[in-house]
Amino acid sequence: MNIETRVSKLGAESGKLVGVAIAYGTRSQDLGGFVEIIEPGAFSKHLATNPDVRALYEHDKKDLLGRTASGTLKISDSPQGLAVEIDPPATRAGADCVELVKRGDLSAMSFGFSVVKDAWDQRAKPPVRRVIEARLHEVTITASPAYLTSSIALRSAQGALNATEKAWCDYVAL
Repeated sequence: MNIETRVSKLGAESGKLVGVAIAYGTRSQDLGGFVEIIEPGAFSKHLATNPDVRALYEHDKKDLLGRTASGTLKISDSPQGLAVEIDPPATRAGADCVELVKRGDLSAMSFGFSVVKDAWDQRAKPPVRRVIEARLHEVTITASPAYLTSSIALRSAQGALNATEKAWCDYVAL
């Protein structure tokens, strides 16, 4: 199975990490001679099966921040994209990630996925790949996003809903 990774954005406060892992309909940065657009609903079919998606720090499987199976990662799919809420652990990776988000050193998200269905426009310069259906394996807090429209923030549990709404507003303002 070929798992691909892409990146998005973050922010900071205290408590839960809340952000937009995938903003649908936006162009990625150049991914090595092509750009990519994730279509709205590309992950809907897969997410309906309740997969065990993991939240990682910089795509490192050893630095687990949460997972859907334990309820420490919540994913919300909408026509605009995938919003996430992570309850970070009291581990080295969790503490490092929270501190770096607070400082503003980390402000982006990425994701690992496998494509089920895509379509290419080879006439475009650079070529454009549209991901129509895919399986989500992980979301990642990172410093190096492929999609500049992703975001993450550190929020209190009480402010989590407001943070998700703000992340969408920030995304729209970009």
